[in-house]
Amino acid sequence: RPASALAIFAHPDDAELLSFGLLKRLSAAGVAVSILIVTDGSRGVSAGHQPPSDLPVIRMKETRAALAGITRDVQALALPDGKVIKDGDTVTAIEKVVLDRRPDLVVTHYLDPNGIDHQDHRAIAAAVRNICFRKPFVRTLLSCEPLQPYTDFVPNVFIDISACFAEKCEAIATHQSQNGRVYLSEEFHQTRCLRW
Repeated sequence: RPASALAIFAHPDDAELLSFGLLKRLSAAGVAVSILIVTDGSRGVSAGHQPPSDLPVIRMKETRAALAGITRDVQALALPDGKVIKDGDTVTAIEKVVLDRRPDLVVTHYLDPNGIDHQDHRAIAAAVRNICFRKPFVRTLLSCEPLQPYTDFVPNVFIDISACFAEKCEAIATHQSQNGRVYLSEEFHQTRCLRW
């Protein structure tokens, strides 16, 4: 069991979508959980709607509410949504948080080699791998299953989230600004959990 865990994700709903069950189990076991959201989430909005100018504030508020039962340590870098690249500035910004939190366990996006997953996810996965493999205090790096079903992701670690699945769905439902997206439905996640 790690002493501390850091989840690093691109968008304000990614932690809930990709690793809520794991993060909840870690927190319940007494692990100090921190979450870093890299982008401002400004381009995420329900289909056919114009994003409001205060969408970044709305989305981070939704995320903090959704994750309140896991941690109060939710930090945002607020990089431009949809435009993250793995460059020196991005790596340095994420690395500062990793050095500050010094986690035993890091959870992040899967580095999809085929480019099917979201471009921000891929850039962050690459940056986080680069950082973690240079930090001896990071003992474990976990990559989450992408929402896209057509990547070449093949898991070798499975986490039973049966006990907190309903809570995961409630956390996802907190993201009212994203209504209408299929991956926010409980049915989507039931199917996803049964896939393996």
